[in-house]
Amino acid sequence: MDRQGDIQTLVKTLANGDKAVAILNRGSTSQDATLNAAQLKFRNDAPVRLVDLWNGTAVDFTGERSFRLAPHQTLVFRANGARSLTDGMYLSELPGVVNPAVDGVVRPKPDPTIDPPIYAGWGGAQADRTPYGHGLQVAGRHFVNGIGILSNSRLEVKNQHYRRLTVSVGVDNSATDAKRPVTFIIYGDGRPLARSAALRRGDAAQDLAVNTSGVKLLELVARSEGTDNEALPVTWGDAAFRR
Repeated sequence: MDRQGDIQTLVKTLANGDKAVAILNRGSTSQDATLNAAQLKFRNDAPVRLVDLWNGTAVDFTGERSFRLAPHQTLVFRANGARSLTDGMYLSELPGVVNPAVDGVVRPKPDPTIDPPIYAGWGGAQADRTPYGHGLQVAGRHFVNGIGILSNSRLEVKNQHYRRLTVSVGVDNSATDAKRPVTFIIYGDGRPLARSAALRRGDAAQDLAVNTSGVKLLELVARSEGTDNEALPVTWGDAAFRR
């Protein structure tokens, strides 16, 4: 899900790899919206086909396409194109298999994007964003794809017959705590499969890869001492299942 002001874009991966896309204008005035290939996990340099599910018309674009939405209008498409990841699926495009069993939130904060601000999951796990809405970045390395969450968290991930899991882990640049280290551990059916070094803000992301053949449930754990998890957003960058 991506939200920019009154414009909200929802993307769901379909069984054959196509994407279902809904673009909503929640405002009371006409708004411009932009859909780009990266939001769909498609290549920016290859054509993307959109089929309007309201009227059946099809359009092609490369890179991005803009739309003008009337007040409270919703556009719904089926999209297909060349995938940016050819040998697997990013976890951030498979929300149905990722469960934030422990999100690290200790002191819930009100969501400032809602007026008046209320707590609505602000600070919890996010796809392709940090828990507080920033782009994912570790020691200056940007990640378009990944999962952002707080330290002392556990993500439960169901394996769908993939043979490998690859990821780059680290403390996100948006962390305000630069002293406390975080250790990342990947478990498979309760057994430890990989462990990172103790990483602090500013340390380079560490690449981890595990064999997931026969593994049914993976757990992505980020551990740190103390309880001020809100100061320690962490990034599971480019987390992906591979065939």
